[in-house]
Amino acid sequence: MGTIVAIHQPNYLPYLGFFDKMVKSDIFVIYDDAQFNKSDFQHRNRIRIYHGWKWLTVPVDKKHRPINEVKIRNEIKTWKGVKWAEDHFNNIRDNYKDTPYYSMYE
Repeated sequence: MGTIVAIHQPNYLPYLGFFDKMVKSDIFVIYDDAQFNKSDFQHRNRIRIYHGWKWLTVPVDKKHRPINEVKIRNEIKTWKGVKWAEDHFNNIRDNYKDTPYYSMYE
């Protein structure tokens, strides 16, 4: 059997298939010089919340570039006055803290 090579663009909070592909390949390549797409999951994803879905978006500069040149804007704060990363963590914690296995990842 030959070598299995897999390639995938970076995603924010990737889906389980991403990790399955990674585990099943001998060589896994992160294709980080692909063109950034603001409509894709490269800087955003959604999580399940009690009444549907919530989008979590990482604020970025210079969207019309390869992914590896896009800068994350860490100073951005949400309407609650907290930095976006803290807000994302709080949303995940608040919506998943009572699920099985959450404590393993906290």
